Amino acid sequence: MIKYSNNKRSSSLGVGSSSILIIFVLLCIVTFAILSLVSANADKTLAEKNFLYAQSYFVAENKAEKNLTLIDTTLSDVFEKANNEKSYFSLAKKSLADIEGITVIEDENLYVDYSFDLNPKQKLVVNLQIIFPLENNGTYKILKWQVQKSSSWQPQEEINILK
Repeated sequence: MIKYSNNKRSSSLGVGSSSILIIFVLLCIVTFAILSLVSANADKTLAEKNFLYAQSYFVAENKAEKNLTLIDTTLSDVFEKANNEKSYFSLAKKSLADIEGITVIEDENLYVDYSFDLNPKQKLVVNLQIIFPLENNGTYKILKWQVQKSSSWQPQEEINILK
């Protein structure tokens, strides 16, 4: 005689293990959501800093362009009054010295310097060489138009790592 047993073994996962799997998946999703939120916040902060820098740069550049237009107009007026190259540079030096915010430097040539602050650490620096206008070559030559540090770098004091 053959006996059959009603003891069947179940090969399915229990309720506890499926709950653990669902909890693990939810923890992964929440972790990735938090990481995405932190990353998006960092991107927003960086975008705001870039916006403020670009805005301050273009405000300073606009001021520099207005100054350049004023200098060009002044030099054109001086050219009309000047009789020769020597009188042109003499009149140009006097006329440009009256413009607020610019520095006139004379050595072998005549130079004009001015700058505008972008932020407490940087400024837009413009350096021009004044030239005698011949055959529509202009009244100045731009030598420098760049962003520079406002102050010099100060090294930190010595740091004692080993005490």
